[in-house]
Amino acid sequence: RLISVREFTSQIKGFFPGAKVVNTTDPPKFKVVQQALKENLQWREKELKLELAKVQKDLARGKKSEENILKIKLKEITKALVEIENGDHGDLKSPPGGSDVEIMASEAAQVDALIKSSPYLKLIQITTLTVSNTQEMQGKEHHLSLVDATMRHKRYHYENDIEVFAYTRVLKPTSPSVKKYCKERKCTVPPQGSKRNEYRDLWVQRVFVITQEPMPTVRRRVPIKDLQHVISTPLHNAVITLRKKNEEMKSAMLAARASDEPNDLVPLTQNLSGVIDAAVAGGIANYIEAFFDGTYLESMPMEEPRISKFKETLEAQLEILNKGLQTFHAKLALNPNLRPLFNHLQTSYSKMVVQLAKGILKRDITVKIKKANY
Repeated sequence: RLISVREFTSQIKGFFPGAKVVNTTDPPKFKVVQQALKENLQWREKELKLELAKVQKDLARGKKSEENILKIKLKEITKALVEIENGDHGDLKSPPGGSDVEIMASEAAQVDALIKSSPYLKLIQITTLTVSNTQEMQGKEHHLSLVDATMRHKRYHYENDIEVFAYTRVLKPTSPSVKKYCKERKCTVPPQGSKRNEYRDLWVQRVFVITQEPMPTVRRRVPIKDLQHVISTPLHNAVITLRKKNEEMKSAMLAARASDEPNDLVPLTQNLSGVIDAAVAGGIANYIEAFFDGTYLESMPMEEPRISKFKETLEAQLEILNKGLQTFHAKLALNPNLRPLFNHLQTSYSKMVVQLAKGILKRDITVKIKKANY
């Protein structure tokens, strides 16, 4: 049966009493390790005191045959308690005037030293994996994303015979991994403007976990065959995000078409509102500022082919939004109270098309508005 992360964590603690369990994809920070060690020592001290009370009680009974063994135990427990009470593991020391990279390297070294010098440390890190596939690992679009089917039907194929899982880590533009990536490709990290842009700063490391046999399986645990680390640039992340949103909208649109229930319109209207309102309210401007100000391609010239892919994905989104609005209009009879929302989305969609034509696509796309004969 499937269990939650919380239930799994409690099971782990049952197998490893006194251990600290953290659910994260990042390497353990110094404060986390220090806190884990503190909790481990508190648990160890509690156990030792219980054992000490038991040994003292046995000695008081005057068992001559076990007296020498009990005295040795008493000495060992007392020594361990003194070590715990007098233990000083220090605080994190940052190099004076060091850069972000030097500070991160210094912290990693201190974490390793703390782990090696702490025999009582019990720190278990849980990483939650998501279902992935070979196409995503290779940076390609999954063939099922081009099929007109609801997510319910696609999920059946996505979540059977799974050999690839993944988890992601958000990286800072100044992180060593990003600097190494840029050095290998002879490019530089795009400079940030006067105002921080979240799209331009979003570097992601995807770790793909490949198992020895497909899942689901009758085995409780499956060995890992290989790990692959892939760094995605901000522009690549933008393309991935748009693709996923397009697939989600197509699924909601197909589900609404196939149903006559008013509640089945909710996912469609939520998706339409989320994309159209966000785009008109500044989403398109943020994309222009992030990738189309000239400085992004100057810093990362190898990303030029992805600009075309980004524009293609945006155009595909406009088509899906157009068809989604047509479906919404056709289903208005199920809930006439939604007509004001439809009118608002229709107006905003027209604005979105104009903004994209002038700002990103740089060409006339008024044909797409003409197709929307509501």
